[in-house]
Amino acid sequence: MQNIKSFLIKISPYILGTLLVVFYLTEAFSKISELFTGEYSLLSRATKLICIIFFSIFILKKSPRKSLAVIVIPVFIYIIGNFFLPQGYTYNSIVTLGKYLFPIILYIFSDKITNNRTFLFNVFEKLIIANSILIILGFIFNIEMFQTYDGDRFGYNGLLLTSATSTYVYIISFFYFLTKNQQKILTKDKKFLFILISTLLIGTKSLYISFFFISFFFAYKNIKPSYRHPLLYVCFLGGSFLFYIVFYKIGMFSKIRESHGLLSSILSYRNELFINDTLPFIKQNWTFPNYLFGGVNDIETRTEMSLIDLFYFFGLIGGLWYLYIYYKSYFTFKKNFTIKVFLFLIILISTLAGNFFFYSTIPIYLLILKERILFSQEELNERNL
Repeated sequence: MQNIKSFLIKISPYILGTLLVVFYLTEAFSKISELFTGEYSLLSRATKLICIIFFSIFILKKSPRKSLAVIVIPVFIYIIGNFFLPQGYTYNSIVTLGKYLFPIILYIFSDKITNNRTFLFNVFEKLIIANSILIILGFIFNIEMFQTYDGDRFGYNGLLLTSATSTYVYIISFFYFLTKNQQKILTKDKKFLFILISTLLIGTKSLYISFFFISFFFAYKNIKPSYRHPLLYVCFLGGSFLFYIVFYKIGMFSKIRESHGLLSSILSYRNELFINDTLPFIKQNWTFPNYLFGGVNDIETRTEMSLIDLFYFFGLIGGLWYLYIYYKSYFTFKKNFTIKVFLFLIILISTLAGNFFFYSTIPIYLLILKERILFSQEELNERNL
């Protein structure tokens, strides 16, 4: 253990930045592998498994009491819930448990190491710019490898693996630059403008909805009070008009509404997954303890709506406990207006869309935003001394 500790001390200033590059490259490899072979590579999953084991051992050694709440209790809840299923403890459900535990473990681990934030921020900015270049090239030359979706649906996300990952990563990137620039004008930051252009090409509903709300919140906060009521009317009318055009007049979502209804169009069929897959599984397999502690042996029955899937997996007690430890482990900084807007959007998107807790790549980007916020708040405190 002493050798491991010495090794950690040496690499700790660079460990988070290195992790970010490794995660991005392994998922990029998975995307390329899926395109050419039809199957995702196991390299990304294996990398995260190694990280979970390594981080867990480190946390258990460093702070055993905290690890009890972070690791042992969710595992115990999982064991109870699946015990009451006819066939519990499947391979996929164990993998899913690891995905849920990973962000908590990562956040706790990051608090215990020395981190070179300048190195981390430089790596992140270069990586997101590089991926944005791939998005723009994909759009210009119609490169299949850089598309967000299979088929004819519009969108380019570079080498990010999924549409959900792309949505969260670019929302996080927006708030990263917003926090970095603070009171400065964002349009003067060329990196931010470049990322904003690429964001418009990714093609996910959640991103477009997010930027509509972001624009409204910050315009409302920064204009004169006398202009706020007119802004509300303009945004309401503009939003209603765009909603009508998208869901009633043109494009894929209008066709989905015509054939399956408005709710299916807004949720991209997730409501039908809930009715056709999730509810039948609950009715056929759950008993009273499962409502408290969850229990899922077939992950394909999830709704792909993050908050619903969380309570589906952990139950009422387990879901509330997970949200509590997630919140406590991540939000170790003061929540100003910008952070409250970010939190609102994450809750909104994770309610309507999926995989916020499920995809284990998202936490590393959230961690970068957390470090950026902490760094900016520390700078502000130093200036005020």
